[in-house]
Amino acid sequence: MTTIESLKAQLKEKRENAAYLRDLFESHLGFTPPEQQFMVWLNRFGVEMCSDAIERTSEWMLLNQKNVKDPKLSPKIRESLQKTEEDVCSYATGVMYKMKAKEEETAEKAKERA
Repeated sequence: MTTIESLKAQLKEKRENAAYLRDLFESHLGFTPPEQQFMVWLNRFGVEMCSDAIERTSEWMLLNQKNVKDPKLSPKIRESLQKTEEDVCSYATGVMYKMKAKEEETAEKAKERA
């Protein structure tokens, strides 16, 4: 396989993974960021970490939505809890960075023990 064929195969796989993540994101969070966002996430974190982070972000959003509807909270506080699509993407990215840092820390500790 030539370098170009190999790169095309890698791009095809990334696009398939991005499509999977886009479907997962939409099913869990009700909207989809642009494809470029998924490609950036895939390049930095890989499909499994992205998938886990999307699921964690969904849990965070469910808690947020519950609090937004809490009649005990003032309207100003409830309004501050509402999240935009950008907020949700930023949160998911933050989750991915934290997961990556933990993974790297665990790998470093394992290396030290060896």
